[in-house]
Amino acid sequence: MFSKKLKENFGDEEVRVAKSILDWAGQNHIEVSWAVSKRGGFFLHFSSDNGMFYPFNINGDGNIGWNAPHQQDKSPPPFNKIEKRRDILERMKSVKGAIINLDKVDGYTGLRLPIRALSDEKALHKFFEILLWVKETLLSPNLMNENYGDNLKY
Repeated sequence: MFSKKLKENFGDEEVRVAKSILDWAGQNHIEVSWAVSKRGGFFLHFSSDNGMFYPFNINGDGNIGWNAPHQQDKSPPPFNKIEKRRDILERMKSVKGAIINLDKVDGYTGLRLPIRALSDEKALHKFFEILLWVKETLLSPNLMNENYGDNLKY
């Protein structure tokens, strides 16, 4: 249903990118939950012993959204600190097509990223690197490796 809606409203590129994200998430043991709404979509879930963090959603409106404001300080450590949520947005600046507003770290307009922007392979791989950094940081809060992504699966 989601891919049909994306294809009808946007095009094949959005569907391809969304499927790539889903495939990649499965290969990298990142959970996905589906949204039940008119626009549809899914959330990427990062689990730890301290809880679940879901900073991004992929919407049927053709965008990747910033969902961290939903959890704010209730996010599991270290993302319960605004500075760490800001780190995610800082890293997202390196993704071609991402519009970042660091004044809105705890606002839903902190990130605007059209799914189509990730049809650029470099942008998609950069997004995946950031997702892996989030996962590793959540699992190992003391590990703040700036160059994480060496073990990235494509």
